[in-house]
This record gives sequence, C-alpha cells and structure tokens, in this order.
Amino acid sequence: MEQRMLKAACYCRLSDDDVNDGTSISIETQITIAKQYCKANYIEIVNFYTDDGYTGTNFERPAFKKMIADIDKGKVNTVIVKDLSRFGRETIMVNYYTQMFFPENNITFIIIADNTKITANSTYDYMLTIKSAINEIYPAEVSQKVRQAFKAKSMNGEFLHPWLPYGYVKSETSRNHLVIDEKNAQVVRDIFEMVAYKGMGMIKIADYLLEHQILSPAALRDYSRGDYSNPHPYRWSKTSINNLLHNEVYLVKIVYGKRRKVNFKSKKVISTDKNEWIREVSCKLLSGLQEIFYLEEIQMCEYYYGTEAEQFNFIKIPRAFFTDKERFGTLSNEAKIMYSLLLDRMNLSMKNGWLDENMAIKIM
Repeated sequence: MEQRMLKAACYCRLSDDDVNDGTSISIETQITIAKQYCKANYIEIVNFYTDDGYTGTNFERPAFKKMIADIDKGKVNTVIVKDLSRFGRETIMVNYYTQMFFPENNITFIIIADNTKITANSTYDYMLTIKSAINEIYPAEVSQKVRQAFKAKSMNGEFLHPWLPYGYVKSETSRNHLVIDEKNAQVVRDIFEMVAYKGMGMIKIADYLLEHQILSPAALRDYSRGDYSNPHPYRWSKTSINNLLHNEVYLVKIVYGKRRKVNFKSKKVISTDKNEWIREVSCKLLSGLQEIFYLEEIQMCEYYYGTEAEQFNFIKIPRAFFTDKERFGTLSNEAKIMYSLLLDRMNLSMKNGWLDENMAIKIM
C-alpha cells in the first residue's frame, strides 16, 4: 500500500502558567524542533499555528481554531506538537481530539517528545489518556494555590479588587491597602447625608451630582488612566449610587469572596453563601450618624424581587401632621402613623372596589 504524503500543521502553544511550570519552552524553540523533525522525516509543513499566552485548559484559542478549520477544508492531514501539554491540558477535550476527531478525519497526530504517532488505524492509546490526566494536574494545583494566596491576602486586609471604591486610593507605603482620598471622600459622605438627613431619592441625588459636575465612578476610573473620552462624565446611574450606598467598605469592612468560578475549568461565575464571605478591616470613611444610617437602613436590607418587595411599600403620612402645629401639634406620633395606615387601607379598598351595599369603604 502506497504511503501517503504527510502535510503537517505544526501547533505551538505557550502560556504564563506553562512558563511558571518550568517544563515548557518558548514558541520559537517549539517551531525549531518541529522544523527539524519534519525535515528528518520528509514531512511537508503547510503552516505553523501558534497561540502565545493562551491556557491549555481552554480550547477557544484563535490559532487552534484556525488549524481545525484548515483540517475541515482538507488542507492538512497531520498535526504535530512538541509534547502533549502544548496541545492542551484538559483531559476531556484532549481525548476528544486525539481519540475521536483526528481518527474520524483521517488525521495523523504526532507527539515529538514521546516519539508517538497516532493514525486512524491505531489502537486506543491508554498511555495518552494517562499523560493527558497528568498534564491537567498542574493547572488544577495552580488554581488552588492562587485561591489560597488570594484568601490569605484578603484576610490580611489587602484590597485586591481591580477597581478602587469611590473615595479611596491605594496606599503608597502599605502594599494593597486602602487610604482615604479626601478629594472624593466628601462626595461619598454627601451622598449618605442626602439619603439619611434629606430623604433624597436616587434620581434627585443623580441630578444634584450632575448639576455640581461630580465625576461618576466610571468616569473617575477612566480619568485616572488618562482616558477622557466619556461623553457624560458627570452622569451617575441609579445603580452606581445604590452600589455605593450598599458597599461595606465605607464601614471599615472589605468584603471578598461574594462570587467565584465553579472550578478552574469553567468560566461560569456563581454567587457564594454569605458565611463564605471574608470581611476584613479597612480605613473608615463614614462617621457619626452616617455610620448609624448605614447600619440601620442599608446594611440590614436584603434584595427582594417581584411581590416580595411589596412588604416594604411606603406608607404616606400627610405633611400637615408635621407642618401644621396649630391643628396637629398635640397628636402623638403613634396617632399620626395609625391615621396614615387607615388612609392607606382606604386607598387600597377604593383601588380594588372593596365596597359594601351602601357604597361604604371596607377597611381590609
């Protein structure tokens, strides 16, 4: 039987994790090794496919995908790698390509370091599966070590989030620790005072910040990087204000671990239980009544959705109860609240048509 001419796709990959592993070599060296091997074995090189800076646990790599596309087009019939870890470090996907996709497409797979050649007629290679599993151990260990280091730093009070909370800057003397940025800290205090003392809502606060040309959190981040392209730098969203009001960092607490990835293989991010959160002391920005307001009005509140939120509907109290001292000055606060509750129930009855045969309102 005439031996077919091998037309090779030489695949090379390198990531930061591979460099730290100490077992990998540069892209240039991988290319040199592939060239030498192909020359010695009379293999035609169709193209080099190089993914520099891409992890082996994810197969969504541009050069790898282009190589697969060229296989589908029939441009190549051989894939050559320096060693199996260059191809990938995720066992399931490595096994899929080496044991199913390549044989089904009559692709010869060559691993230079192991002197291994797998063709469509090869028997199932158990050693390849074992090697693939071993290659996957390293990124799993790296992921675990990174999590442990992150947790240790968090428990030491280090701030590791990519974006600084409004009103804080990184300390120049203590690595990864926050200090108060007095220039913008007053903005935070003013926002809390608007809510706590003046009863202003999100929209009114946003209007105030726009009128006084206070940079929004997003614009402040952009400006710190020298990016002045934001067309509306003073426009605060309700979400930005709400997030600021609920951020525990202003009460000397840095919170970590609210979300995490399922595992090192997955991109999916999940929310964690509150008892898994890490709270560490930071420098306090709020003080006095601002702090009391945070504790009593914001920190204790949970998020509710749909009909759950109705339990926190506001009861309207007539303004005259507090402004008309002559008529209502002798009424107790309890009496004012009770009368307001009756008014609220009456409005609800009118809205739902809860009337008796004499068209009198029923208080439900």
